[in-house]
Amino acid sequence: MAAPPPTVTLSPQVYRAVSALLATSSGFTAECRIAPDDIAWATSHGGALRTFEHPDGSVTFTKAHRDDCPFVAHSGREDCDDDCSFELPSRR
Repeated sequence: MAAPPPTVTLSPQVYRAVSALLATSSGFTAECRIAPDDIAWATSHGGALRTFEHPDGSVTFTKAHRDDCPFVAHSGREDCDDDCSFELPSRR
């Protein structure tokens, strides 16, 4: 028998952020159904979804183009060069 899929529990802040994401993209009465094919495509293209909860109550959702890319969150100063080479700031 295959193991059941893991259960993911969302914090209240992440749950509210997902609601806000849907509302800001499609209106406050938005409803969105994502087809299994779309889920499969998104899973097989690019890295995993990352969620960062910030102390000010905001939440960042980001999806790197590959799981091993260090550029998982946009800093506003650097973008990935598609080789995923990353020079540590301390070595500059």
